[in-house]
Amino acid sequence: MNAGVIKCHEEDSGIRLTFNWPSGIEQVYIFATRGNFDIRQASLGDGKLFTLQEYKKRGGCMMPKKPGVFTYYICPFLRENAEDIFADGMLQATHTCRINIDYTIRQRIGRYKNHEITMLADYPVARGIVKYEKEPGGVEYIFGEIPGPGRPVIRIARTAADESLRFFISEEFSELYNLRDS
Repeated sequence: MNAGVIKCHEEDSGIRLTFNWPSGIEQVYIFATRGNFDIRQASLGDGKLFTLQEYKKRGGCMMPKKPGVFTYYICPFLRENAEDIFADGMLQATHTCRINIDYTIRQRIGRYKNHEITMLADYPVARGIVKYEKEPGGVEYIFGEIPGPGRPVIRIARTAADESLRFFISEEFSELYNLRDS
């Protein structure tokens, strides 16, 4: 399969995979996995079938958008003598789909500063992923769980008048989450 590089384009509706379609092949199966993949043990139900006509019409193959790191395997597929077989030339590409977390801070200043923090995420976010610290001082606090789309979380944090807050993603999750000040 002379398909070269697979390109993964993240769009609102999903992940668009583009590549040079293999010569002489009318259909491919695409498998998305987080772990090891063995074509000999693959079940057709675990993949998604695409035809050359679909590929041309849509400008690529659309796969569902799921958070995390996925490896996409493009497997040329043939039907010979009423038997379904995978042809040689499997391609693979790895793509990380980051979860966006938007936050806003409103302050009420008096003797202390009360910070009203609102967080909203594309997908549910577990406790301990988003953290914040008071500056100066550097004491870290865990923000808590964020339930997912359409369900904002509001927390109140109090600081001294001369302190501020800094939000960040825990280091071990920094490749999977994107924190945006909105």
